[in-house]
Amino acid sequence: MFRTLTYCLLAGLAFIVISCGGEDSTSNGTGPSDNVIVSNVRIISTPYGATVQFQTNLPSKANVLYDTNSDSLRSVSPDTLTFKKQHLISIEELTSATRYYYRISVWTSDSLTMVTTMSNFITPSGIVIDGPPVISNIRVTELTDSSAVIAFSTNEDTDARIRWGLTDSTMTDSLMDSSFVLTHQFELTGLTEGTVYYYRAAAVDAESERTDSEILTFETPTNQQPPEIEDARILYTTNSTVSLFWRTSESADTRVRYGLEQGSLDSVFQDTLTQVVEHQVTFQRLDRDATYDFQIQSRDREGLLSEPDTLTTTTADTLWAAIPDTTSPNNALLVLPVRIENAANLAGIELRIAYDSEYLLLENYAPGDFVINNDYMFSQIIPNATTGEIRVLVTWRLQYEGNYPTGTQASGDGALVNLSFRTLQNGNTTVTFIPGTVEAFEPVSLPLECETRDATIQIQ
Repeated sequence: MFRTLTYCLLAGLAFIVISCGGEDSTSNGTGPSDNVIVSNVRIISTPYGATVQFQTNLPSKANVLYDTNSDSLRSVSPDTLTFKKQHLISIEELTSATRYYYRISVWTSDSLTMVTTMSNFITPSGIVIDGPPVISNIRVTELTDSSAVIAFSTNEDTDARIRWGLTDSTMTDSLMDSSFVLTHQFELTGLTEGTVYYYRAAAVDAESERTDSEILTFETPTNQQPPEIEDARILYTTNSTVSLFWRTSESADTRVRYGLEQGSLDSVFQDTLTQVVEHQVTFQRLDRDATYDFQIQSRDREGLLSEPDTLTTTTADTLWAAIPDTTSPNNALLVLPVRIENAANLAGIELRIAYDSEYLLLENYAPGDFVINNDYMFSQIIPNATTGEIRVLVTWRLQYEGNYPTGTQASGDGALVNLSFRTLQNGNTTVTFIPGTVEAFEPVSLPLECETRDATIQIQ
């Protein structure tokens, strides 16, 4: 798609020519796949009227729907005398210096129909002034902590340009509007709160005469809105550990109140020194098989506190898992073999491995494919048909900077690796779950969840 605008002077009369080309700009309509197509749209606009010229790929009749309100388009006299490919439709009694919205409607003798996407044009003011344009009434009409709207007027139809920056010599950001009108407006976005900005407007008329305004300033206010909590969820739950996650709409600190009953959230966690957008908090040494409420909040740099959000989860019963020893060196490998015996009656399991990706980099997984979602690995595994065993081998590389993260994960030491599985169908059986020897690390007993589909599973 391309769109060009030409501003012309003819015998003292100002008019605008707008050309649109390419089928993509107008072919979003309804009808069969071999629908009629509108192309090469050309608008010739005077202060009080416009002519719409265009082509169709099939002989068609046509109409133009237009109005200053895009929600209530009205029709002009249609081009319906004959079915043809070249079309010209006039619109009369328009208002100067006004934006009009329009669509083109066409139909063929075979009842193929098409309506173009919404487009618009602005009628010129009809004012022609000798000499360069005059910029007046330049002002900031809207101002937030991150955006500003700047408007100004010219004494004749001109385009509009604006530059801005943090000093009067570094106004490197810029915008341009090629519409030739009397009133102009720009929205500047991505600004920093509590900051002074310098800006200058410019206008160029039909004779390429340019005027620049003086350099002006505005200051964005400080944020007056508290952060909003988004995407709050439970990352994972074991018999003694719960990991929470949420995002905030701006950088803010991390606060959690929690307890066994809502209304008695007596335990408190706060990190008031770190301002982040993504928040993750892991709690250990919780009661097993217990329901906890976690009330999360965040406070921004201006001291504004978000509305609280509450997450609820129930911890699991105790089985098995393993974590690395805290004396392990950086870049060491954590190799975790797992074997489940007597699992033939289960038809298969869905294995879930939750691990702390901040310190553990997954290098290898056997057997088969898996899916990673946040800090979880999911894999469906079928037992060996002969032995009834399920074998899994997972390898991570331990990565951290500085001291090993002691006291921040499960049982107070090391990086968390937590396993759980679910049966893929009903079945009563007794299985043997063997964590195996964790190479280069000291095994530690931790929780393992087991979910069944109405099956009786005993873990030995």
